[in-house]
Amino acid sequence: MDEQIQSIAARLVRRLKEVGATITIAESCTGG
Repeated sequence: MDEQIQSIAARLVRRLKEVGATITIAESCTGG
């Protein structure tokens, strides 16, 4: 795999995990 693509993919995964965690926290705060 190309190093640059791997770096971008890793960054995307990290961003998605952060967003996912934020959504989970927001849902638990609103009792969802």
